[in-house]
Amino acid sequence: MQPANRKFYSFRADANALGGYLEAPCEKCIPTLAPVSLPAVGGFAMARSEAFTLDEIVRFSSAYTRVSGRQHADGSASILITAAVEGLNLLEVVTARRVVAQVSILVPENGPLEISLIGSRFEGLLLAGRECRPRPNPRQEWTRDPKAGNLLSSLIDGLEEDGDPKAYRAGHVVKIPGFGRIALGEVRQSGDSVQLVMIRADLGCPVKGGISICCGGGGGSGDN
Repeated sequence: MQPANRKFYSFRADANALGGYLEAPCEKCIPTLAPVSLPAVGGFAMARSEAFTLDEIVRFSSAYTRVSGRQHADGSASILITAAVEGLNLLEVVTARRVVAQVSILVPENGPLEISLIGSRFEGLLLAGRECRPRPNPRQEWTRDPKAGNLLSSLIDGLEEDGDPKAYRAGHVVKIPGFGRIALGEVRQSGDSVQLVMIRADLGCPVKGGISICCGGGGGSGDN
């Protein structure tokens, strides 16, 4: 039996493999694939999606998402969020054998959130047909004060690649002429939550729109 004075903790965790919208050549919403959300009391949930393609603009061979959360006897809580896509191809310009977003959150009974992105990675990433090796940000773990403001960072610290010399790269952002712009490993922290988007594409060619790939995040709060 749980103690009567045990703090109630409300979980927030969600993930999806892919989603977005198109503005050209036609206006349409890209369905959110393998969406999953954690119940407020915690638990476990997962989803899968197989062999998706949208007008040969974006496709993948398989994807899955998974979220879990539980409260511990010492009053702390833990959350694990995972989203993975295999066989990714975006307009023949951004391809990858596998992309994984993984966010681990530990919420002590008293104290800041402890966030880890260990397990997140790009495997076989090619940009414009050239191999890219994302250079990991040495900082893969954070502590986060819920009272702190918003923070934008990335889990990568640049690219080592044989890339298109016309491409412009500033940190985790890549601009490719004739294609658009992508952000890699984008981490957003806000109060008592964190979100990781492994690929955020802003298409600025004959195909226009926005697509996110491997997105997951969460957090939560307890009784005061």
